[in-house]
Amino acid sequence: GNMSPRLLRRMREHERGVLTRTNEYLQAIGPFVEGLRKVPEALRAELDAAILTGDPAKITRVLGRTGKPELVGQFRQARALLDKVGAELMQAGKLKGLLSDYYPRIVTDVPGLLKALGAEQRTFIEKKIAEASHKTAKEALRDLTPFEVSQIINKALKGAPQGNGRPGFLKGRVVDEVTPELAKFYAPASESLPLYLRAVSKELERARFFGENLLRDPTTGVANLDESIGNLVREEQLAGRVTPDQAVELGDILRSRFGPGERTTSRPLQAAKNLAYAGLLGHVTSAITQLGDVAIAAAAHGILPTIKAIQQNVTRRPGRATVHDLGMIDHMAEEIVSASRSPVTVYGRQVSTAKFLEKAFKYSGFSWVDSVGKNVSIQASKNKLEGWAKTPAGIKRLEAKYGKAYTPGEMQQLVADLRSGELTDLVKGVMFSELSDVQPISKLEVPQGYLDNPNGRVLYMLKTFMLKQADIVRREVVQEFRNGNRVKATQQALRFGLALGIGGASTQWINNWLLGRNKEPEAMDIPLNALKTFGWSQYTLDKIKQGKPLEAVADVAAPPYKMFDTILRQDPAALQYLPVVGRVYYARDWFDLLDESGSDKANRKLEREERRKERAE
Repeated sequence: GNMSPRLLRRMREHERGVLTRTNEYLQAIGPFVEGLRKVPEALRAELDAAILTGDPAKITRVLGRTGKPELVGQFRQARALLDKVGAELMQAGKLKGLLSDYYPRIVTDVPGLLKALGAEQRTFIEKKIAEASHKTAKEALRDLTPFEVSQIINKALKGAPQGNGRPGFLKGRVVDEVTPELAKFYAPASESLPLYLRAVSKELERARFFGENLLRDPTTGVANLDESIGNLVREEQLAGRVTPDQAVELGDILRSRFGPGERTTSRPLQAAKNLAYAGLLGHVTSAITQLGDVAIAAAAHGILPTIKAIQQNVTRRPGRATVHDLGMIDHMAEEIVSASRSPVTVYGRQVSTAKFLEKAFKYSGFSWVDSVGKNVSIQASKNKLEGWAKTPAGIKRLEAKYGKAYTPGEMQQLVADLRSGELTDLVKGVMFSELSDVQPISKLEVPQGYLDNPNGRVLYMLKTFMLKQADIVRREVVQEFRNGNRVKATQQALRFGLALGIGGASTQWINNWLLGRNKEPEAMDIPLNALKTFGWSQYTLDKIKQGKPLEAVADVAAPPYKMFDTILRQDPAALQYLPVVGRVYYARDWFDLLDESGSDKANRKLEREERRKERAE
């Protein structure tokens, strides 16, 4: 943003475009997917095989036996969307032609499928995957996606050698047909369609972002990312908007975002992250803590615009701006939404830790409160900008903030849209940018090291929000001070410091009451909570006082490993990590509910008192 406000705007528009397009696609197929999940189990495998094979007559027959006639119409709507998406991919240069009755097939158990195939077929497919992987890493600067691996396998199966090693269930068959024996290696139809549309959304928005600068391999259609980014930054440099040194740095940032930034964390690490988030954030107390986001909105957009936004959301005023308008349904911080939905195998069973995390967030209220906080922040920014657009001084502030990112004509239209109160695309763009300034809602708002190291993202657990607040201080305080605006920098420091402190202290007082802690509110809670936002807890401060600064820094920087350590040691304190109820149950020591023996109850009481003393210390 410091180097090229115009490019920052384009990148944020790209992030919003991916979210919006994905949301539109998933909304369109929602009824069909939900209907598939409710099909009786006896018919589900047969229906999945028919849909993945793409046999219209067989699909219609099986759908007719489900007792849900509406599924036939919903399937046709899904097919129409797939045809539309296919045409868009052709126009973007990703596809050369369309297959009739195409339905995405995604292999979820690649090792299992390869093991089931004969030696010749397995060797042939592994070679094809290795070749494609090498080419994608070199040109697109990333790994193959699960969908791309599936495409390679499906294509290779058709042309695989027909040796004696071919398994019995494939002999004499055209492998366009997904048999029940093959279907177990593929995602069910209810999951493969959403996964495909998520991948397509990214592909189409990437093509839209690069435009004419996008170069593709003429054979595979894979984007040559290095050359495409080079064309883009060269265009900015030739236009005189960036210096040669800035062009190099911008290229490096874009390669991180579109290359390794698209890679996923390994399944075991992602499963561990999902479980950690469920155990640490899937609680009522965490949901209450999220209410502190409203204070940050007040600091960023003003107290009056924020109070008005709260009132507009409470009364559900028509025309208010929400996460739905920005395509952000069920979307939280980037480090959480990047979670892989691929299940892991536990004792021979497929378990989706991502779905478990979703349930924990839903029933603890965390998802709802997060959505409320975002809605307030989005509407507060709209109220603020609409107020700016109505006065000459306000228009100058608007131009100072966004004038370098928009053309004069766009700025004039933006002012007119804000004055009218209409929720146009230009208005949505600046609201998404305003929210991005205060929350890490996309891959563009996380550190470059996070993008470059997929498996290293575990080190950023519960840190991206903290880093975003540090970014606010850097942008609103440090940079303003360096630019000579010392009064403004001081005002901003006080505003955000008080917002973080008061917001954190208020939610802490509520949680203390909920957890049964007999701690009276104190004035020092405000500055201490401001420090907690940046990782400096009371524990950390105590370590510094004890002359152990390295331990203090390690505590701030380390991922939340203590949860797993406590669980593995079978410490009774592990109860606090049970999602939804665990933290309150443990804090209030409701163990007596499980006891009937008087002597056991007395011993339990002594243990409880000891724990309380330890926690107090």
